[in-house]
Formats: sequence, structure tokens, C-alpha cells
Amino acid sequence: SAPTLCIVPTTTSSAVDVVTLAESKEVARDRLDASGDRRPILGAGCEGWETVRWSNDNRRAFIRSELTCAGGLQRVSTGVLAITRSGELLDLRSLSAGGGTGIRSNRFHETSVPPTFPADIVAALSGSELAVSTARVAAGATLTLPNVVEAAKFLDATALEAFLIERGQSFKLNAKELVTLADAGVPGSVTDVMIALSNPRVFKLDRATGPNIVGDSTSRSANARGRCSNLGLAYDPFAFTPYWGYGMYDAGCGS
Repeated sequence: SAPTLCIVPTTTSSAVDVVTLAESKEVARDRLDASGDRRPILGAGCEGWETVRWSNDNRRAFIRSELTCAGGLQRVSTGVLAITRSGELLDLRSLSAGGGTGIRSNRFHETSVPPTFPADIVAALSGSELAVSTARVAAGATLTLPNVVEAAKFLDATALEAFLIERGQSFKLNAKELVTLADAGVPGSVTDVMIALSNPRVFKLDRATGPNIVGDSTSRSANARGRCSNLGLAYDPFAFTPYWGYGMYDAGCGS
């Protein structure tokens, strides 16, 4: 009964159509073009632009939008579309407006493409299941430190912290690598999350509150403990919807 999100190829190699279906009927369609060009956005009381670009390894798409809404309110969003290690599609966006911030995180799991779906979608998504599943496994590969450095250039700190928490991946970090990350411009709060993910016996990560110290560890400085403990990530499934008009989905039909 949940709405289904279909990601359908187009004649433009850098673009796909994001189609929302409800009860097998199309209710929304939007073009997602990862060319890096600015796409004008006008509607729902706001206007501005959005860009989508691939990561260097073509495994993640970074999204940024800047809009001016009613009353002159400025809205800035950064986000990422990525495949998780379990093969789900993760759509994560941060939002900053009027001094406030928020995070929206949606996960889509694979579902079948029934013949009751629109004929063009059935035709576009049929016959390539093996290729799609292979690409999905490759796209969900382990993140490297250069991947994190690259992401820090396109995502704000809140979005990158949330992305790493959603991925749940540990990292092999030493003092030299921490210095390298800092020199590359990775925010300290992001490094805190990476350390927490890599030391689950010392830190407890929670999607609602961020990383918190477990026990009385002496492995971190008091300043770092404070930054880590005070990090808050508020996940609001109804905060904003960049493309489609529904809240949380639990289904998808293409990749």
C-alpha cells in the first residue's frame, strides 16, 4: 500500500526520471540530472536553483539547492543519494533556513515491477535485473577516507555526519589520518562521528541524538567529548520533500 519510487533511465546519459506511483498510477515525475548544471526551481512558494553531480567514483550523487521563499526567507539544502551496504537507496537531505536546521533521511528497498505499472516503466526496468543488482553491489562498497574528504566539499557538516551514521561503517583511523582529514577541511564534528563509528565500545551512536560517550573512557580529550556529546541530529520525516510529495517511503522499483 505504500507509494513506490521508480528511477527510470532517460535518453540523456546523466539524467533519470524519478517517478512516484500510488496504487500503480503515476502521481509525480521529476527529472534528476547529474550534469552539475543549475536547474531552476519555481513553485510551492519558493524559487531558486538546484545542482546534482556525481562523486568522483560515480557511486554517489551530491545535491545542493538554494531557494528564496515567501517573505525573503533563504533555504539552503545539501544532500546525497547513495546505495547502502545492504543495497537500499538512501536519500538524505539537510535543510538550513532562518537559523534552523533539519535532516530528512529516506531509505528505499527493492520491490518487484508488476505488470500493472505504467507500460513505459515496465519496459524501461525489465530485462536488466542482473546488471542492476551488480551495479547496486558496487555502489554500496566501503567508503574510503578520500570519499569522506570529497563529500565534505559538497555536503554541510550536518548532512555528512548523518550520512556516515546512516552508513554505519567503521574506519581505520590513526593520528596521521586524523590530521590529514582536518587539513583537507573535514569538520571536527564529522571526525567525531567517524571515531565513534570505529569505537562502538567507547561511543554509542543514536540517529536521534548523535554520538554519546559510553562509560568513563579516557581515550578522548574533554573538548572532543563535549563536541561529540552535544551533537544533535533531528530526523523529521515531514520536514521537507525536495522532489516528491509523500513523507517516508519503504519501497522502490528501480536503481
